[in-house]
Amino acid sequence: MKTFLNRLWEGELPTPPERWRLWVQLLIAVFAVGFVFTTIMDALFNDNIMLGPGLVDTGISAIDWAKIKLEPILNRCDLSSKIFLSLFLPMVLVCLIWNAIVVYRGFTLYPKTRGKPYPLRKFFTFFFLNASSVLLLYVMLLVGGVLAWLALGEFNSGFDIVREMTVFSKSIVDRVPTLVVLPYPLPLFVALIAVDFFYYWFHRWGHTKRLWWLLWHRPHHMTDELIIPCTQPVFAAAPLFIFISIPFQIMVGVLAKLFGPDTMILESLMLGVISTTFAIYAHTSAYYEWFGKQKILMFIASMFGNGNYHYMHHSALEGHEVINVAGFGFYFWDRVFGTYVEPYKEKPPVGLTGSPELHMNPLRLALSGMAQIAYEWKHNRDFLTRMKILFGDSDYFPPVSKDFAKKAPVL
Repeated sequence: MKTFLNRLWEGELPTPPERWRLWVQLLIAVFAVGFVFTTIMDALFNDNIMLGPGLVDTGISAIDWAKIKLEPILNRCDLSSKIFLSLFLPMVLVCLIWNAIVVYRGFTLYPKTRGKPYPLRKFFTFFFLNASSVLLLYVMLLVGGVLAWLALGEFNSGFDIVREMTVFSKSIVDRVPTLVVLPYPLPLFVALIAVDFFYYWFHRWGHTKRLWWLLWHRPHHMTDELIIPCTQPVFAAAPLFIFISIPFQIMVGVLAKLFGPDTMILESLMLGVISTTFAIYAHTSAYYEWFGKQKILMFIASMFGNGNYHYMHHSALEGHEVINVAGFGFYFWDRVFGTYVEPYKEKPPVGLTGSPELHMNPLRLALSGMAQIAYEWKHNRDFLTRMKILFGDSDYFPPVSKDFAKKAPVL
């Protein structure tokens, strides 16, 4: 058993035979369709993260949620609402279809733009890294359920902890008064700018605070050949996703509620779907040069904080560790805090700073942050050092450390 676990941890994925490429292409086609359905489900029925500014799920069924929330919005009588919805609803449908096409072509166009096929070894490594990270989320929820069962005799109270935190967040947001009522649809855009202030620092700490970096955000930046199936979703990282969810929901809800009693659910969901379209370009290497020449698309991407502007955020160049961190509003907060960088004409290298060679083992990459913290805690007994291990900056390394994500040099 010990030998098996050692091989599981130390081993690396071999280079798959080239004849597998057709099957990978088919897998990505299925993924592209599933990605669209995931976008819809995340937008409408997600019970883990906020559903647009100021809205979190109360734990009711999707059908009841739709009846209670969507019908009144669709039946609005004011002219400005009807004009907004008549313009954006068809646009959302087009975006969803386009999303599937863009995700799929991001892989098939790769040889034409990069001069080589997408490396199959990297595909399987980072695709299964994503799968491992998602699996770890459910493992943590399962552990939470077992602990709750042992302590309280109720498995669901632990397994559904994220849903319970969501309901708690909603109860707090409901008590927040509306201080300023702005004319439609200004509350949505003002709230998004306000929310983006919190997101800016939330994201920036994900790069500058070592616990947040190692346990939450680093896997999202590991891929050095960007395509959507191999780029980990930002929130899908254990174990900090549980502790990040509740303050994020509360802050988003509170900030949005200050500017209007109507949370403008449908409008925010539609903007989210459109933003997702540009997020695909932000995480697909094959589109960078083409996208940079499309002035209209670049303008819209700048407004949402996506496209080549966010691609720069993934730059592996020294000095680019914390750039283009925020998003909505033409990178308003990045410009305020001095972290904004214009996209380069030529595609920058992406991945971890300095482009280190990684250990091509998806499970090891997924657990590398936890393994590093545990290793450092074990081998550094000084109290102050241990505090820095947990609460120091991301560029801090204790006297004894080991990066399990990087491949050890051959001696």
